[in-house]
This record gives sequence, C-alpha cells and structure tokens, in this order.
Amino acid sequence: MPVENILGLSALESTWGEHRFAAQGNNYFGIHYPAPFANGYMLSAGGTKVATFTSYGESLKSFVAVSGSIIQDKRDPRTFAAALQNSGRFGIDIRTGAKLPGYVGDVAATIRGIRSIVARRKT
Repeated sequence: MPVENILGLSALESTWGEHRFAAQGNNYFGIHYPAPFANGYMLSAGGTKVATFTSYGESLKSFVAVSGSIIQDKRDPRTFAAALQNSGRFGIDIRTGAKLPGYVGDVAATIRGIRSIVARRKT
C-alpha cells in the first residue's frame, strides 16, 4: 500500500489534523467506537461514539485492522477511494447514508498531490 494513500485519506478524514477528533483524540480516520487499539471515545455532535487513540500510529493500526482488507492491493488513488466509499464506512453522509458525491475525487486528488510532494523529496 503506498504511504501516500494512507496520508491522503487521513488528511481528508481529519481535516488535515485540525478536526477535534484528530486534535484531541488522535483519530485520523473517523473510526467509530468500539475499535481495536482505542483507549476511549468522544461523542460527535450527533451523539455517535468516535474512538480515541494514544497516537497516530494506534489510529492507523485500528484503521488497518478494521478496513485493511477493503484496500488491499488498491494502489490507484481512485480505486482506493472508491473501495472505501463502496464499503459504506467512508465518504457517506451519516444522516442519510448517501454517498458523498465528491469523496472519491477529493481523496484521489489529495493522494496524487501528496505523491507529487513525496516524489520531489526523494530526488
């Protein structure tokens, strides 16, 4: 799995680390509670329990435990994002259950942007 895929997803899911679930609970993937490796939870505005973690690493381990099989072998950014959305766990309006129309494109574009940055740093 390209690291850019994970970084792009976590950037968008956490509003680039600014969302309170990331800033206060190290939840960079929007993982609901209970979850593997969680150390507690926070409540969303709608009352949903959202897992908290001790670190980004623990949040990532939980994401892999819960969703790793969904993204296995999905290297292409659009395929990766579509697999997540089609799982019903990502890119879904929590009020209606409908797919968010721009999700796949936004995730794919972010991954491509991060991929470009990583490639420049390698040279």
